[in-house]
Amino acid sequence: MDELKRLIKWRILENYNIFSRHGIKSIVLILAAAGLIGLLIFPFVFYIRDYFIPNFEELAKLAPRLQELTGVDLKALIVAFLSSVIFVIMLGSDLPVAVSNLFFSDRVHFLLSAPVKSLNIFRSQMLEVLTSGSLPLLLFVPIFLSALSGLGFSGKDFVYALFLLILFIINILMLTTMASFLVVFIARGRMLKYISVIMTAFTLFAFVFTLRFLDFSQIDLAKPQEVVQKFSGFQEVLLSKFLPWTPFVKAIVGNYMDKIVYVIYFIIVAVITDMIGRFFYNKTIHSIHSFTSKQLNNYRMKLKRAPVFFSLMKKEFILVLREPKLAFAFIYPLFFVPIISLANPFLLKGGGVIQLIGLSVFLICNYTTVSSTALFAFERQIKDYRNTFPVNSLVKAFAKGLTIFFVYTLILIALSLYFRIRIPEYSSFITTFMLLLLPTEFVLALFGGTLEKHHGTGEAENVFKSLTFTGAVLSFIFSTLIPVFSSLAVALFNDGNIDFFIAFLGLPISGLYRLLFGLLIPLSLWTTLLLWFMSVFRTESS
Repeated sequence: MDELKRLIKWRILENYNIFSRHGIKSIVLILAAAGLIGLLIFPFVFYIRDYFIPNFEELAKLAPRLQELTGVDLKALIVAFLSSVIFVIMLGSDLPVAVSNLFFSDRVHFLLSAPVKSLNIFRSQMLEVLTSGSLPLLLFVPIFLSALSGLGFSGKDFVYALFLLILFIINILMLTTMASFLVVFIARGRMLKYISVIMTAFTLFAFVFTLRFLDFSQIDLAKPQEVVQKFSGFQEVLLSKFLPWTPFVKAIVGNYMDKIVYVIYFIIVAVITDMIGRFFYNKTIHSIHSFTSKQLNNYRMKLKRAPVFFSLMKKEFILVLREPKLAFAFIYPLFFVPIISLANPFLLKGGGVIQLIGLSVFLICNYTTVSSTALFAFERQIKDYRNTFPVNSLVKAFAKGLTIFFVYTLILIALSLYFRIRIPEYSSFITTFMLLLLPTEFVLALFGGTLEKHHGTGEAENVFKSLTFTGAVLSFIFSTLIPVFSSLAVALFNDGNIDFFIAFLGLPISGLYRLLFGLLIPLSLWTTLLLWFMSVFRTESS
């Protein structure tokens, strides 16, 4: 246990040193990010307090009567639905991170050569997965807790629910860790290179499975008998004893005995996970090494003269095509939204359209930054040899950023065509919005390189751990908020609807605020990220 504590302390100090080495710049960056978050938190809090929680309070009043008449436990059904969403979100975010962090991390190879027990390495890497892979939950956990509050959970019941939620999140992490061992075992040998594609398919299947059974669009509210049958079917599926979130749901809505049973279940899963790490982790690492360390073949290369920048672009495109670790980051945002809209066509109507477009932008922008960071991190594999190339560092960095920008531009065009075909009534706004996303995509592709320089971990093999925790948080925050305050704001300003955006922020409507949020802030964000990138890599060149 002392050894594990030292490992954790070492990782905390390492992250702190990486963060503090930039001095006042890091503090200014964090404060700027906090300011952007604050602009969204206040209207979000008001929305939850004034609309979200009251709606669930009304449902809570109907729940006892509905259960008495139909046998449908509405509280359990809502908690089960929200729990399934948490499970699927964590599955999608933690599974790739778990595989990369546990088996393909440079730090793991270093620690295995040190006098450290493999079990403690396994435990410390699991904690890394929990901190880095669970960032998407920051958006959903407040919604889950607000729903519980609206359903009548208060006082001790709310505290118990919060404690059980923490156990549930850790439990999902442990189940994901078990799944990562299985994925690595199945994908051994040549398939190991395409592990990201396998994980993408598995995660998308989980999303489709969840949404297919939760398709409320087929319910005809004018037919009470059909409504009862549908909700009974949802309850039967969502509370099936074979689903991983069912024990958690029973603990939330049940009595003290159900809570004790869930704690015992959690302990059993923890013991099994620890035993897997104790007996199989070291063997799995060495088996992966034996499978992946093959003799390299030498190929004759035909040298052709070409402009330097285009040669660099060609090199980066070839690297992107040959690097399976980036496959997940390209496939996921491209196919996720079309697949879930096929699974639940109701999302292509009304408010569902806003959700789908927002989800597409969220995925594309976040994965643009992640992919850019990874491409810059891959440069570490050649280490100091990159300095022997007679090419300016700024030019090389621009080539990397443009490569990622072009790839995600193609993904953006494909999704734009999909939305125009499926929802033609919104085609004009979608076209404008997607065009205005291009400068955001460009600066985020460059921003990934800036982050890697300031908050890089030095990882060359592990795509998902090329940034420190601070860098990962900044990547997530900037990639989520910049599209909102730049592309979306300009699109609304262009359509004459910027007043809705200003009102959402809780600010008074005025010409000054229209100009500020519709033009000045977006242009400032794009320009600042571009100049920051150029200053970082121009300094490196000099």
